[in-house]
Amino acid sequence: MTELTRALEACAVVGTFPTDLVGDAMRAMGEGDLAERVYSASEGMPWEAVAEFFSCAVWQTSDNGTQILRTTDQWLTEGQDERKVAIALHVDAYPFLDAAEMEQVLRETAVRFPQFAAKCADMIKGRGGRS
Repeated sequence: MTELTRALEACAVVGTFPTDLVGDAMRAMGEGDLAERVYSASEGMPWEAVAEFFSCAVWQTSDNGTQILRTTDQWLTEGQDERKVAIALHVDAYPFLDAAEMEQVLRETAVRFPQFAAKCADMIKGRGGRS
């Protein structure tokens, strides 16, 4: 079992925040293009586990999660892959540096993926936008 598999399995357990296992996985993998590589390697794992992994990882990367968050922002902007959108919406950080851009993209996401409309509205409202 790889470090990433152990970390993702631990992340799949509700209420855990396995920063030590996520850190081990990141050291084994390296930080370069981490979000895309974790996504590709996580096929068959619940999207919630991947979102939790990223929520832990953003606090442990040398760039304070910038690369992970820009990748998940891109997933939202592209809006093509439901699993990527689900992960991006559930990382424990607001997407996009610019609140207006976030609001625009999340409104489009809510139309494209109605199952996430409430989450999008909550994020917009939580950041001071109109929900």
